[in-house]
Amino acid sequence: MFLVFGTEENNNLLYIGVLAGDRARILQNWMDDGEGAINPLPITNVPIIRFLSNLIHDHQTGGWLTGTFLAERTSTPQWVWGHRQMLPPRPTFVSRTFQLLISSAPLYRCNGFTSQGPSLELSYCDGTGGHTSLVRCQIVRIADIPGMTPPRHPNYASDACHEADHHHKEHGHDDSPPPSPKRGRYDYGV
Repeated sequence: MFLVFGTEENNNLLYIGVLAGDRARILQNWMDDGEGAINPLPITNVPIIRFLSNLIHDHQTGGWLTGTFLAERTSTPQWVWGHRQMLPPRPTFVSRTFQLLISSAPLYRCNGFTSQGPSLELSYCDGTGGHTSLVRCQIVRIADIPGMTPPRHPNYASDACHEADHHHKEHGHDDSPPPSPKRGRYDYGV
């Protein structure tokens, strides 16, 4: 699951979109440059909650909208000095940009949360489309996506070195904490 967040500073608005289920799988495949990934990537009907950003401590004033998430990957070859055959190969630099295309109407009510994200029901529509905003945003992966390969990185409870199969000091004066079921070579992000 991914959260997509951006701000519209001239209106003091904070937007948080939720990409879960199939939408999260599509984005993860695009991030991994997987098979069939298109560029740029539009994901439509994304549930987005809107807050007034100057009321940080009062998130009860939020309202639900829908929008389109846009992801674009741009690759730039690295600069090479001298003769190409004399230098080692250099990787291509890839930058990714993310945007939300949001319409201020209609408004929705959240009825709960499913495996595909928030379940929204139409709350108010006066027949006008409202105004549309294109907001630069950032993404954060907040949960593993079922069916995807878990990341292989150590995840320990403290900053100390905690490989489960060694000790720091000889003869039993180990300075690391006792073994725990959560420690080990890799715990797959748990």
